[in-house]
Amino acid sequence: MKFYDTNALLELQEEVLQEHFAISSVTLEELEGIKTNKNKTEEIRYKARKVVHILDENRDKYDVVIYTDNIAKKINVFAIEITNDVKICACAKDICHDNDIIFVTNDLCCRLIAEEIFGLKVEKAIV
Repeated sequence: MKFYDTNALLELQEEVLQEHFAISSVTLEELEGIKTNKNKTEEIRYKARKVVHILDENRDKYDVVIYTDNIAKKINVFAIEITNDVKICACAKDICHDNDIIFVTNDLCCRLIAEEIFGLKVEKAIV
């Protein structure tokens, strides 16, 4: 199963619907923030609004992994700063069994966190 971070959703839009996928509740929070953030370009705000509509209209196509205190405790083992990228990667790791999750991102830092800290397989989001 593919697990998309926020920038991958923004980039891929409807392309994510090709197969069942997962996202983090943190990604939903980030999308909400992007939609109204005056520091973001209109293009990025539009993409965020559009992807939220895509998610709303296709609820049966994906799972949302809720960031919980239990996941936060697992992050503390690494003694790293808890950023949104770390939270999103930790959510992916929480549902990963036998390397069955492919984490999709175009964010270099997020990719490194996913690979090096959480040991996830990573792909770039390519349209």
